[in-house]
Formats: sequence, structure tokens, C-alpha cells
Amino acid sequence: MYSISKFILPVFWAACILILSAWPGSGFPKNPFDGFDKLIHLTIYLIFSFLLCRSLFYHFHKIKSLKIYWLGFFLPVFYGMLMEILQEYIFIRRSGDWYDVLANASGALVGLLIFQLWLPKMKKSN
Repeated sequence: MYSISKFILPVFWAACILILSAWPGSGFPKNPFDGFDKLIHLTIYLIFSFLLCRSLFYHFHKIKSLKIYWLGFFLPVFYGMLMEILQEYIFIRRSGDWYDVLANASGALVGLLIFQLWLPKMKKSN
């Protein structure tokens, strides 16, 4: 039987993303430079993608790596798109930005690359 506990970190991270996405924009400090918010998006989704890939690897270590990469990329990207839609239409004092979606997708891609570099080490310890 598979243990769902392996997904605690990515679920926790997704919850943090939801909270930060719903937080009114005026509650954040001013950006120190142009594009800083895109760097934050990239970093947040890099971490999300890596944690998700890691959990998928430990949970389903018998499935092909390609499925892990697909899920590790598209789940964070779709989640990021959902957050931007919610910011545009639901959350108070927030607005969606398709450039944020691009930054999220870029972060998810970088997270996959880092996971790929870390994968041989994870396989040795498994």
C-alpha cells in the first residue's frame, strides 16, 4: 500500500501558495526592482515542482520517469493558472497576470531540471 504521507510537503507548499495568492496585494512590501515579483513566482513554483516530482518519485518509484516529469510540470502550471484566475475574479485587491503564469511555468521547468540533476542521488538512496 502506498503512503499518502509522501505528499505532505507539496500539499503544504500548495496551501502556502494559495494563502499568498489570496493575500491582498497591498499587504506585501514594495518590490526592490522591476521584475522582482516574477523572480518570486519562478522561485515558488520551482520549489513546488521539485517537491512534487520528489514525492511522485518516492510514491510511485516504479512508474516511468516521463510520467513524473509530466505531472511535475503540468500540475504546478495548471495550479498557477488557477491562482491567477482566482486573483483576477475572486480574491480581493488582487489581479491576475499572464506574465505571472509564464514565470510560474518557467519555475516549474527549472524545478524539473533540478529534480533531474538530483534524481541519480535519490535513486542511490532508495
